[in-house]
Amino acid sequence: MRRCTVGRSKVEICHDVESKGVCLRAVENVEPGETLLTELPLLSTPAAQKLAARQCTEAFCARLPKQSPEDQIVVCLAKRWIPVLYTFAEAAADVKEAVLSLQTDFAVPDSSMAQMVERLSTLLHSSGLFSGSLQTQAALSKRDIRSVLGLMIINAADTMPDGSEAVFYMGAIIEHSCSPNTKFCIQSCDAKEASKLLGKGSETQMWIGEWRATEAIKRGEAVTTSYLEPELLQRSCASERRRVLRARMGFECACASCASCSDPAKLVFNLAEMD
Repeated sequence: MRRCTVGRSKVEICHDVESKGVCLRAVENVEPGETLLTELPLLSTPAAQKLAARQCTEAFCARLPKQSPEDQIVVCLAKRWIPVLYTFAEAAADVKEAVLSLQTDFAVPDSSMAQMVERLSTLLHSSGLFSGSLQTQAALSKRDIRSVLGLMIINAADTMPDGSEAVFYMGAIIEHSCSPNTKFCIQSCDAKEASKLLGKGSETQMWIGEWRATEAIKRGEAVTTSYLEPELLQRSCASERRRVLRARMGFECACASCASCSDPAKLVFNLAEMD
């Protein structure tokens, strides 16, 4: 797999015995404000779709039913994630392999979000939109489509300042917590800097993801981030946070804060100071 990290990372991928999955752990003691991980996107979309792809997307969305709230959510999912599917279809083999190696299945298969993703995957596959008809594009199976959609939703893909979408390989492995010990930040670099980082020519600006410690993290401690807005972390109770995460991302939050239902005061941390 191609290298995505920039500089020296203070994290490593470890097997999580409890979840039977993987997580990131600190490889050294980290102080508040320090950067643990800097990473280039594994997969990112252009800020503006190519004309042919945009026309196909608009035509597909125009044919979708829009009567029920679920219908309208499916339309929103299609508009946001079809450009990502086009990018995935045109990606190099090692990028595709890395993308599909990340978690793509919903923890709660019968959640409303999981069902809507299944519905959209079926519609997209039957439409022929990803049959490989565009010259630069490989055909995608229904399983590929469902996996990429699941990945982008489950791993809290990030919208960049220019409207493009990005998913970070190491960043996607960071566990969610309602009492996180890192904050995600977006940095930009110009075309010249991007060329140096990529090891090849680049004509465009590039976005870079950074994860900074919001508190002291000990060596060996799991690195966590939050998929929720700071306002929700500060003002909502555990049941409300769980409801939102299940609806948005199809999983039941089992972080220490929600499991204890104590909602400790550490939730009210000042993220603004980390900017």
